[in-house]
Amino acid sequence: MFQLQILFHNIIRTKINKFMIHFFTMSILKTHLA
Repeated sequence: MFQLQILFHNIIRTKINKFMIHFFTMSILKTHLA
C-alpha cells in the first residue's frame, strides 16, 4: 500500500513538472513575441 502511494505521488509530481515546464516555455515565447 505504501509503495502504491509513493508511485502515485511520483506520477503527480511528474505531471506537475511537465505542466510547469510547458507554462514557463509559453511565458518565454509570449515575452519574446510581444
